[in-house]
Amino acid sequence: MTSLDMAILLREVGLTTQLHCIIIDIININIIISAIITLCLLYSCPVDNTESTFGMTPLDMAILMGDVESTAQLLAAGADPEHLLKLFALTDLYDVTVIHPDKRKTRELLDDDDKVCY
Repeated sequence: MTSLDMAILLREVGLTTQLHCIIIDIININIIISAIITLCLLYSCPVDNTESTFGMTPLDMAILMGDVESTAQLLAAGADPEHLLKLFALTDLYDVTVIHPDKRKTRELLDDDDKVCY
């Protein structure tokens, strides 16, 4: 089931609680991100370019955010699935994501570039 299918299902069932509205918003954001990635791939944007702060690729970010659809799109387009592991192996992020998984510590390191030891 795609994000769009889930959004349609939630609307059809009539779930209108605040939590379900938030879920629908998240699903809609994922649909928008997926559309942006589709356009980028259509115009041959490189899938393994890195951003300047942490050196992460679009695939790295999709994996960290749990965006399954974008991850699948980027992998199908040839993105390097091992880049994130290589990147983390060179920083303190490897310890908090692989050896001793700690989501809060990972988020802190990602939020504050000065705390990441290269």
